[in-house]
Amino acid sequence: MHDIGKVLHADELTGPGQQHEQDGPRLLIDWGIAPQFARFAQTHGSWRTDSDLEIEDLLVALADTCWKGTRDHVLEQRLTECVTSATAGDPWTVFIALDDSIEAITVNADMRLAWQARFSVG
Repeated sequence: MHDIGKVLHADELTGPGQQHEQDGPRLLIDWGIAPQFARFAQTHGSWRTDSDLEIEDLLVALADTCWKGTRDHVLEQRLTECVTSATAGDPWTVFIALDDSIEAITVNADMRLAWQARFSVG
């Protein structure tokens, strides 16, 4: 759902662009999705510049990144800090758990991306 704006910007399915992030939340809200959930359609792409995000926003951004088999250490560090703060946990314990999860997701990225490419438009 975070990329729903791509229905209006199909060129962003296979190429760069952020217009889908601007239009996605409005589509979701118009379809009855609560704003607190529709926001993910925008925040998954603005986590670098938006300092006032919830853990959930960072998780959606991380899931979007990992789906493609990419690691972003800045994002991972920011999420580690948020989880550590929210749980009063040990930063290294939080990071190791996060790292294990990320590795499990990224390992099959090539297969997922190949499957996804079969449905590209154009």
